[in-house]
Amino acid sequence: MNKKYTVNIGRELGCGGYKISKILADKLNIECYDKRLITMTAKKSGLRKELLEKVDENDQSFWRWFSSPGSIFSFGDCYASPNYSISDVSLFDIQSNVIKEIASKESCIFLGRCADFILRHNTNNINIFIYADEDFKLEEIKKRHKGDSKNLTSEMHRSQKKRADYYTFYTGHTWGDKANYDLCINSSLLGIENTAEYLYKYILDRIKNME
Repeated sequence: MNKKYTVNIGRELGCGGYKISKILADKLNIECYDKRLITMTAKKSGLRKELLEKVDENDQSFWRWFSSPGSIFSFGDCYASPNYSISDVSLFDIQSNVIKEIASKESCIFLGRCADFILRHNTNNINIFIYADEDFKLEEIKKRHKGDSKNLTSEMHRSQKKRADYYTFYTGHTWGDKANYDLCINSSLLGIENTAEYLYKYILDRIKNME
């Protein structure tokens, strides 16, 4: 496959999006970028990785606290204090530039981080949203975290709201809205492995029709 393309995957917490993305990356022989973008953004901005992890796919409330009174603040741009030597460049913009730079050089998968919006002007984008039934998501979360169902359910809803708020804040669009994606799929119907296989075939067909 010589055509350069990007697969941008949005996902609900617990739907298996991370596992599916990794399976797809292996099958397509391309890289999947998720948390690594934090490290790359940290290097670009000069900020500590730990600080960026606190706001990763979070809503704007942290930014409002983080921005100093003298910093410029506007929709989609949250500027850090001059103490961090960012010089009026928002962290979201830095991460956006990292995503654009990667996409210009290689075919790859981006997991979350508003990549579908950031790369909206690119021609060969494949935008996918993965969701799942509540029980399926809860079982997936239980495999990774200890706790009773009530607390895990509450945490799942809280985390999903943060992802939704983050997406809406930076894009002005609704997270999970089918209008923003080429394909939305319920992973609880086929399971993680079969959903990955279905998406793999879909992506191959899309690649064939790319310019």
